[in-house]
Amino acid sequence: MIVFKNIIYQIIGKVVSVIATAIGISLITKALGVEFYGKYIFVITFLTIFFTFSDWGINSVVVKQLSTQKLISKEYFTKVFITRVLFSLLMCVLAVFTGVLFRLEKNIMLAIIVGLPMILSYSINSTASIIFQTKFQYKYDFIVKFIYSIFSVIAIYYLINQTKVVWIIVLALVIGWVVSSFFSIYFVRKYLSLKSLKVDIKFVKNLLVLSLPIGVALIINTLLSQVDKLIIPSLLDYRQAGYYGLSYKGFEFLLVFPTFFVNSIYVILANKTFNKEIFKHSIKILILASTVITFFSIFFAPDIIKMLSSKDFSLSILPFQVLSFGLVIFFITALLRLQLIVEGKEKLFFYIYFSSLTLNIILNIVLLPAIGILGASYATILSELLVFILMLKEITIRVIDKNNLLYFNKVVLVCSLTFLPLVFFHISNAFFQLIVACFLFVIFAYSFGLISLLISMVKNIEKQVPS
Repeated sequence: MIVFKNIIYQIIGKVVSVIATAIGISLITKALGVEFYGKYIFVITFLTIFFTFSDWGINSVVVKQLSTQKLISKEYFTKVFITRVLFSLLMCVLAVFTGVLFRLEKNIMLAIIVGLPMILSYSINSTASIIFQTKFQYKYDFIVKFIYSIFSVIAIYYLINQTKVVWIIVLALVIGWVVSSFFSIYFVRKYLSLKSLKVDIKFVKNLLVLSLPIGVALIINTLLSQVDKLIIPSLLDYRQAGYYGLSYKGFEFLLVFPTFFVNSIYVILANKTFNKEIFKHSIKILILASTVITFFSIFFAPDIIKMLSSKDFSLSILPFQVLSFGLVIFFITALLRLQLIVEGKEKLFFYIYFSSLTLNIILNIVLLPAIGILGASYATILSELLVFILMLKEITIRVIDKNNLLYFNKVVLVCSLTFLPLVFFHISNAFFQLIVACFLFVIFAYSFGLISLLISMVKNIEKQVPS
């Protein structure tokens, strides 16, 4: 079961990454407090935007091209690799220029400069993932993430007590990124050609132009998910940015499944160009996963935030719960976005995400002064809802139908039956609550036929995996 194995590899890799990130966040928040974490979040958010700039949608275009080829040309992949590296170096320069242009604080600017190697390392790891994805070799992707997680946590643990400045924590992440990038190069070395290690201007230009629709959409989408964390320090303060940053980090952890699920089926859909049956099964899987995770995350929100931080971050709980209500939308739009790429409608991404970004900025400017960081949570959900509606109009497959609505209602019923006993019969121990919730969910899911249906859908997807 290749797809299932790849999802497992990715989930295990992400679980390791999530645990490492959680440990790192816990060390930072407990040792340095809310305001410091708010500054740290600002720096990471700033750099993340340039991560996406360096991506430019190249991976999606290259994976789509390579999905129909049995053999991958060394010369072609080397040119892609060089393009990504050069573009990432350009983004490093642009990041510094942007920081100077907006006259960021000296300590923030220093942390950004220290973090620039992460942009280059991200490009290397991301380019290597093209091979991992097209060759269904996600075990190497897992190893790269594992190496990054181990080295970054060790570095944070060692450096956090040296001095209480933001750039030290960023340096710890740089160490993890740089070390992992060397492993990425090692794993894809047989696809790199020393003879082709030269800049092909025509190739670079053609690839950037071909990737332009997806690249612009990715950048706008990244701004959509990150802009609130850049606005909050301006309209409120770094302390509020710290509260919201932690709640959003917890929310990002929950988006692991759709990211890796759609990555695993992308090659299948791209190779088939259009496969209605696979798409329908995927929708149901995402509805199930998102609804279950929503119920669990809302119920266990206080424990999740407590695990990630100290008691000072209790104000992060409610924004996290509000964000969790939007999981179903976020999960499904991940698949809709993939299908639009497969259908060759990438050019629509610009107007979709630009419309959503505009709405997000307006809502943040209006709601943040009025209701604080809860406004950022509402703005995030409503902006993604707009993306969902606009994509739904353009997709050739009918997503909202009687069958899917009945299925969604069944999943909600199963989740409600799972958590009702926990609401009425108070259990003080969170771990015991989790065990009971999982046990009840399995019983009800099996009784309503959800488990057998899930197994059947996964098997049907597996049949489409190219040999």
